[in-house]
Amino acid sequence: MQFKIKVKNSDGTIHWEKYDKPELHTEAQVQQWAVDTIRRFNADLRPGELRREIIRVWTFGDSQEHTWDKLSLVTEPGGFDRMQCRKCGITGKRYGLGQSGVQLDKEFQKKRYIKCIGHLWKHLVMRVSA
Repeated sequence: MQFKIKVKNSDGTIHWEKYDKPELHTEAQVQQWAVDTIRRFNADLRPGELRREIIRVWTFGDSQEHTWDKLSLVTEPGGFDRMQCRKCGITGKRYGLGQSGVQLDKEFQKKRYIKCIGHLWKHLVMRVSA
């Protein structure tokens, strides 16, 4: 889910922090995550950092991060796993232990595929119109 947290610093300044957390699915989960995050931040302040207080949490859409599922049963020759986004269906390869993420397959390497749009049919329409 995508959301923003409106935060007030102890010096009175107010700002928005934007987040995209695909593992959060409800507004209640987002609210709890925001409270926990600010609580952790305030508990571990370093010199010069200001305490924060949540003013508002605003959700505005589903996550735009891809949610990857492993397609290959075993690691492929070349040391990669075939991956597919559960939400939009694009595919890619994950090398090694996956710390560097998934490398999109050639047909999905344009900028418009970096963020997940949620439905495979949208990608197909984009490919036809390109």
